[in-house]
Amino acid sequence: MSSVEVAEFFNSEFGGDLSNLNKLQEVIDRLSNYEEELEREVNPRNFDPENVLSFNKNAENALEEIKELTEKFEKTQTCIKSELETIKPTYSHFSAKIKEYKEIESLYCYLQWILTIEKQNSAMEEALQISLNYNIIDIYTIFKSSWEKLRLSECKNLVSYVTKTMVYWHDVLKEKFGSEFQKAFGNLHWPVSSTKLTASHNQSGDALVKFNQLFLLLCKVALPDNYIKTQDIKESVEDSSLLLPLQLMLQPLQKRFAYHFMGKKPTNRLDKPEWYLTQILGWISDHSPFLEKTVEPILQKEKLSTYSARILSSDPCFSRWRSLEHQSALEKMDKFLSLETAWKSRYQEESDLDDMHVPESAELFVTLLLTMTERYSNIADKDRQISFLDLQLELLDDFRLRLHQLAQCQMQETIQFSYCGIMNAIHYVTNVLEEWNNLPFFLHLYSYKRRKNACESLLRESEKLLPTLRRKESKSLEEAEEDPLENSVFDEAIGLFEHMQQDLLMTLCERVLLDIKAKSRPYRKEKWFCMPVPEDKKLMELSLAAYPMLEIVNSNLHSLQEMLAKPLFTRIWQQIAKELNMYIYEEVILQNNFSKGGALQFSFDMSRNLFPIFGSYTVKPENYFKLIRDSCVLLNLSSAPAMLLRETLKHQENVETKSSALEELGVYSLSPSQVLVILSQRNHTNL
Repeated sequence: MSSVEVAEFFNSEFGGDLSNLNKLQEVIDRLSNYEEELEREVNPRNFDPENVLSFNKNAENALEEIKELTEKFEKTQTCIKSELETIKPTYSHFSAKIKEYKEIESLYCYLQWILTIEKQNSAMEEALQISLNYNIIDIYTIFKSSWEKLRLSECKNLVSYVTKTMVYWHDVLKEKFGSEFQKAFGNLHWPVSSTKLTASHNQSGDALVKFNQLFLLLCKVALPDNYIKTQDIKESVEDSSLLLPLQLMLQPLQKRFAYHFMGKKPTNRLDKPEWYLTQILGWISDHSPFLEKTVEPILQKEKLSTYSARILSSDPCFSRWRSLEHQSALEKMDKFLSLETAWKSRYQEESDLDDMHVPESAELFVTLLLTMTERYSNIADKDRQISFLDLQLELLDDFRLRLHQLAQCQMQETIQFSYCGIMNAIHYVTNVLEEWNNLPFFLHLYSYKRRKNACESLLRESEKLLPTLRRKESKSLEEAEEDPLENSVFDEAIGLFEHMQQDLLMTLCERVLLDIKAKSRPYRKEKWFCMPVPEDKKLMELSLAAYPMLEIVNSNLHSLQEMLAKPLFTRIWQQIAKELNMYIYEEVILQNNFSKGGALQFSFDMSRNLFPIFGSYTVKPENYFKLIRDSCVLLNLSSAPAMLLRETLKHQENVETKSSALEELGVYSLSPSQVLVILSQRNHTNL
């Protein structure tokens, strides 16, 4: 036992009382007993097998534990050395940043002190510049990254503290410099009002310098995108798609808009969207010069070209703009098509345009597309313009489908005013698209779209065919450049509209012809084979059986002329004439025998009554009824010429001779075999 231990033992036993001899004797007796007991245990002459075995076993166990602990210690020591080597660079960097952070914390305390005592702006700006030089955002990122690597709770707490500190100072600096910035752009007459339009050009150099300085400071004060995107509650932070100074410049205009168009002012009218649109366009026009000449150069100089002072083609803003355009267009389409005057002619009081019978709904829809084009044509980004062009094509397709659905519900009667209005709408829209196809704006846009699609298609192909792809790419781009007018942007939409228009036209023709055919039954059943020859051909009158048929022809054509655009009416009367020509030929001429009087009456009905109905729309209506005209010639031939013609067609093998014989009689539309059939329908000549 060492002297120190002995001293500690006697101090614990006697303390400060050394005169107590009884206690001394007690301590001596206890030590003597302990010495004797210990001697007995370790004395070889006092051999106790159980004690020895127990002692040996405990010793062996202790040695084993010591060996295991030694191995674990060596392994742990090796791992620790390895981990220390790995973590050494990060630890050094992290330690340096912690030290730097402490300096920043001190600096911020200084800033807070400056704010408290309300020092001059120059001192505040100097402090801010110093703080910005330390790059708070970078430190925040490093701390967060280090925490993820080291998994240290202290780092997590530090990141949280840095984040709170950053947001706090962001709010403080934003409020301070924001108020100064508002004064600065106010001195430059922003926002423009009618009373400041002339004064806005007289901007002092000092005011501009102050504006530039504060603009840049506010750009640096803004929170980073990666921080904003990680927040669950975003109401407290600004939209990262717009720079903080631009947000502040927009606030006065937002207040004006809310005052005029979102409250109880008389200008807040949903049925007058042109009021707020006109106001917005006016604001854009008034403020664009300042943004282009003053703000854009700042953004370019500070390498902030990803932002635009004219704020509409950035991703969130553009997506919202396009979405609103789409939603508004669909709502307006529904409104256009549900108007009581939807199919009424828009220009019925203007004689030069009335032939088109442009429905009000179609005109409003075209105006919608036109104003949309005027808005997005000012975007500099071609891809954004293509996006709006695709939206217009989508709206065209949607409008076409709505017209198709309406047309399906408008066939309760033969000729519906709304049905004709739908056809007029399709015709008008198609004509407008054909004109737009030739406009330089759409030609250039379509050419750009073709080249872009060609490049994207080539990039999607395998890289193994790279040499082939290069030749193919060159060829594709050359073709796109050499023949930009081969197709146009609205060709597909025009094709779909024309196909629908043709279907509607044929359906309308069929309905008209069904009425005509229903009224023609008495005429088809007329006793043509036994009609007498009239005593005076000048006194001949229309067959009574023809009245219902010709009356429905005349009334339907007149109604169609009143309701359809002139080009559409021309197509439909020509189609009706074509179908009626074939119908009368097959159902009247070929199904009956004709006496001389019957042939004369049929020819009179056709040439003096049916043909003149169509004569109101063409100079030579008989050219549209060639089968009937030629049949009338053959049915009214004298007996000798008819017999001679029959013999020529029947026995002459020379085709040219047969054709020549028919042409001499003025028959051009019937083949020799058809002529022989017509001649056989004559029962007044023995053939």
